[in-house]
Amino acid sequence: MARTPPLTIHCTATGAKLVAPMSESAICRRFVDAYARARGAAVVASADTPADGLVVALSFEPKGFASAAVTVMRGGKPSAPVSFNLAVSDRRFAPEDVDRLAADTATGVDLERSLQN
Repeated sequence: MARTPPLTIHCTATGAKLVAPMSESAICRRFVDAYARARGAAVVASADTPADGLVVALSFEPKGFASAAVTVMRGGKPSAPVSFNLAVSDRRFAPEDVDRLAADTATGVDLERSLQN
């Protein structure tokens, strides 16, 4: 049986100062790790846009709104981005919110991919 290669994710983040005490790169590392846990599969981070994989743009806004805009790459061709959102109105963002956003994203992307096949 052939092994499935790991999913490659290129991640960027803005608004990191709202997720204290994390840097943009730390947020992306945490997102990729949480995404892998949620999928139960191997995932690798990439500094470059992958030909096959995901491009994720994380954004954290001052009013407690976070989003993950996800573009699926296949053969170097991007799909239309899909957004996954998270709101926290009663407190500041915590590192665990990155985990929640990643888990929601993993579930949503898996559903989106299954509908396309």
